[in-house]
Amino acid sequence: MTQNNTSHMSTKGLITQDGPQYAIRFERHLDHPASMVWDALTQPVNLAKWLARTTVDLRPGGDFILEFTNSPSVSKGKITRLREYALLEYSWHEGQQSSSLVTWELVPQGPAACLLILTHTRLTQDIPDFGAGWHTHLDLLTEVLEGNRDTFSWDDAWWRAKLPLYGK
Repeated sequence: MTQNNTSHMSTKGLITQDGPQYAIRFERHLDHPASMVWDALTQPVNLAKWLARTTVDLRPGGDFILEFTNSPSVSKGKITRLREYALLEYSWHEGQQSSSLVTWELVPQGPAACLLILTHTRLTQDIPDFGAGWHTHLDLLTEVLEGNRDTFSWDDAWWRAKLPLYGK
């Protein structure tokens, strides 16, 4: 599925195709409790450190809007499934990309660790860009969880360096 890497920082996502649609799946073993990772995935103050400025109404049907500071892109989505500390799923509407779906799953691995599974499905274009983008954002998330990042910053070189991993 994914490469096993003790640094967590270079674990490549897996791209699959079903007809005209693609999916990207990442698995990261994190040395942090699921509750801490959940807060990083759902709290706007934490999301702003590794992903985007976010408006979140944390309930099924609630808004999940991401305003990216490193690009003019905005994703306007709705929460489709929610199980506190275990599952967050929301629609993703950005630019010319047809509506896709982002699913975050947390599987506890004892009291101080968890498996994070990110799956972005229903993608129809820009697959390498999404792969490299999520890969980079997950690296930033790891830095936030480890206390090594307090504010968001983006360097396109990080993203460009990952594009060959995803076919570009």
